[in-house]
Order: sequence, then structure tokens, then C-alpha cells
Amino acid sequence: MNKKKYFSKKNILIFTSLIVITFIVIFYFFNFNNSKIKVLAKVGTKVITLEDFLLNYEFGFPHLKIGNTTIERKKNYLQFMINEYLLALDAESKQLNLSPDVQFQTERIKKELLLESVIDNDIKKNIKVNPDEIKDAINKSKVSFKFFFWPETDFNNAIIIKEMFEKNGIDETFKKLSGKKSDFHFDYSKYISDYKSWLDIPEETFLAIKDLPVNKFSDPIKIDDLYFIFQVQDIRREAVRNEEYLSKAPTFQKILFNAKLQDGVIDYVDKLVTPKNVRTKARVFNIFADAIIDWHNSKDKNSQSFSNWIKANADNPIVQKYFTYQDSILINYNGGSFTLGEFQKYYYFDKISEEYQTRKQFKNHLNFLIGMSVRDYFMELDAMEKGYDNSPWFEHQFMKWTSKFAFEEIFKNYVAQNTSSNSNIKEKINVDLNLLKSKYDIYINSEMLDTVKVNETQKSKGGAFQLMKSGVNRLAEPIVDGYWKSISN
Repeated sequence: MNKKKYFSKKNILIFTSLIVITFIVIFYFFNFNNSKIKVLAKVGTKVITLEDFLLNYEFGFPHLKIGNTTIERKKNYLQFMINEYLLALDAESKQLNLSPDVQFQTERIKKELLLESVIDNDIKKNIKVNPDEIKDAINKSKVSFKFFFWPETDFNNAIIIKEMFEKNGIDETFKKLSGKKSDFHFDYSKYISDYKSWLDIPEETFLAIKDLPVNKFSDPIKIDDLYFIFQVQDIRREAVRNEEYLSKAPTFQKILFNAKLQDGVIDYVDKLVTPKNVRTKARVFNIFADAIIDWHNSKDKNSQSFSNWIKANADNPIVQKYFTYQDSILINYNGGSFTLGEFQKYYYFDKISEEYQTRKQFKNHLNFLIGMSVRDYFMELDAMEKGYDNSPWFEHQFMKWTSKFAFEEIFKNYVAQNTSSNSNIKEKINVDLNLLKSKYDIYINSEMLDTVKVNETQKSKGGAFQLMKSGVNRLAEPIVDGYWKSISN
């Protein structure tokens, strides 16, 4: 397993996008490590903190902010949050949270929260961005480069092309390569950039050109799987106004923080995974990949998980081969191994891309996902060994999400059992809510609710701004369901 492939900046960006919430949430709203947690409400065993309410209200549906005054809108919105927790408690008492769908969602959110815990505790806390770094970044943003770039798949070819560029120039080189007449002109405009600062291009590209003299060709530089030759054709420099150092500081602080976070993740994962010496058995991998590809290409892919599909297609020769090898070792690492059958539950089936041009490309992609899955498995173990799954932050986040999943499951039951009209669903839900309000203790800190300030701009009241977690198909925060206005009294 090539560790550099899994720890590259491009792939770390994919990784960190799954576990790092948008800076709005990181730096403004949530700080559960604070010993003085502000409890706004309790519903049975479930707690709604002030931060939970602010996040929900800020990014929730505007049509749920009902009332003539701010206090009325806050009270009504909090009641919707309480209603969801009441139905979640009811779902859990009926063990609806044990359904396969909810269990899958629960395992997935547990994994994501464990990874996020590692990022928060082992990496983010150690990151510092000082004023000099911010000032330097602002200065660099005022320097932009116009450059030529040429990719080659082979290093030796790239050396030859570079020497031809230096000897003949770009135009003459392409004439010679094409074998065309002297009046031939190769349009290489798509290989010339606009003016770009360090903010606009990948770090590898910026490092390649930042000190390159104008009109000089660089040595071939490997970026991902290609070898690039660069030539800086022009440089523009703008003056920095003194006020920009102040006005732009917060933005550049976040940019630098994120860059250091990516570097920190690479370093952490390298130190954690490299000593494991992870090896994949090629023969067993090919059997695994063949079964996945058959499932992926089947008409049942969207309706059946891989696990259910192989059970339903036991007469398929490829599936039969998979079952024959399911007790064979797929992955070895220092201190342990995974059989094919064991690894199935850790594999990222939900991250498989839709289309690849060739079977070889698809298998390379599936092998890459093995690397991601193994990496995250070791990170989860590290998080649990450090007790992060018992931290107040983890437990509270886990409670919020599992409650949301339980609510969604019981709501599906209401819809399935009352298909004739929305009025039937509304009536049944409100009858049950009245019973649940007498079954579970409900506490509201009314003084805190009345005095807390919320965003009441026309923009926030007129349109929904939903904060999505990049890289996964879910919200960054479990907000109240938009149906509540139509189904509650």
C-alpha cells in the first residue's frame, strides 16, 4: 500500500472535509469542552444546550420561526425541538432505533464523530497562527503569476521536452514534435494561466513557481501522477494598504489554520499508520473487487446493500467465489489482519464513485477506498483508546444525531400507517405528543430563552441557509424537520 497516495494533499482535503465542520461552527458556535454548559431545556434524559438552540434557530427553516415577537418565535421553535426529542424517546422505547437503517446511520455517525474527536484533540489544539504569518500571507496574496505549464506522464519524456523548450522555445518545440510546416502554430493557450496568487492554485504549483525566474523553465515536478514543466511569463505586484492588514486578518487566519490543519492530519496519519506496515493480498482483493463491481453494475445497487446483494445472489459464480474466500486474509498489518468477511463491515461502500472508464481504473479506485477504510479504522481505535468516545462532547453529539435518526424512523411509521391524508398524520402525532408530555419530564430555562439573542434579520427570516457537512450527504447540525409547521397544533 503506497502511503503517499493516501496522504497526498488532494486526498487529505477529501478526508478533512468529512470531519471538519465549516469554520462558522468551529469558531463561533460550539465549545462543549467548556465546563459551564448552558442547559436551555431537558426532555427526559435528553439535553438541549443553548448552543444547540442557537445553531438550530440560525440554520433552521424560516417558516418554523412562528410568532409576532422574537420571544414568541424562540418559544415556538424550541417547542419543535422538544417535540422531536419526545418522539425520539418514544421511538427508542419501541426499539425502532434498532432498525437496520438506523443502525447503519448510527455506526456511520459514530465513526465520523470519533474522527472529528481526533482532529479536535490531537491536531487542532496544537495549531497556532501568529500575526506575522497572517501579515506575510496577505503580502503574498498581492503577488500574482501568469505561467505556462506542460504535463507529461513520463519523467524522462519531461526532461527531453524541457530541454527542447529551452533550446527552441515553445512554438518551435511544438512544430518539431508535430512534424508540421514552418507556418504551423500550436494553440497552447489552455496551458497558460490567468494571473494567479497563491490563494488560487494548489500549494505544489505555487512552490514550483514562486522563486522561478521569469521565462525560465522549471525542472519536471511530479504532482499526483504527472510531471509538470512550468514557466513564469509575468508577475504582478500590488501594494497592500495598511487597513487591509486589519480587515483581512480574520479571513487569512482561517485560511492558514486550515492549511496547517491539513498538514497536521497528514503528519498524524503518517505516524499512526506507517508503522502498521499495511499489506493487501492481491488475489483476495481482486475477488473482493470483482464482487463489488458486479453489485455496482447490477440493477439492485440502489435498493440493496452489498451485504444483502451477495446473500440474494448466492448462485452468481463471482459471489460464490467471494464466499469461498471470505475467511481468507485480505489485509495484513503489524499486530493483526482482516479476513475478507471481516473487512466488509469497515469498507466505504457509500464512497464508491459512480463511473469509471475501465475496469482497471475502477479497481484502482476500490483499492484506494481500502486505504481510506484502513486509515479511518486505526484512527477510530486510537480515538477509543484515548477515551474520546466517553467525552461530554462526543456523548452529546452522538445523542443529538441518534435522536434525530430515531425521530425520522418513527415519523416514517406515522406516514406508512396514515397514508390517506396529512390530517390523519397530524392528528395521530398530536395525540401521541400530549401523552408523551405527561410521560416525560420537561424542563425549560425560560429566563435564558427570553434573554438569548438570535439572528432576526430579514435575510434569516426569509430564506433558509443550511450548513452542510462537506463530503457527506447530511447537515452539519441536526436541525428541526421542516414538516413541523403542518403537523403540529
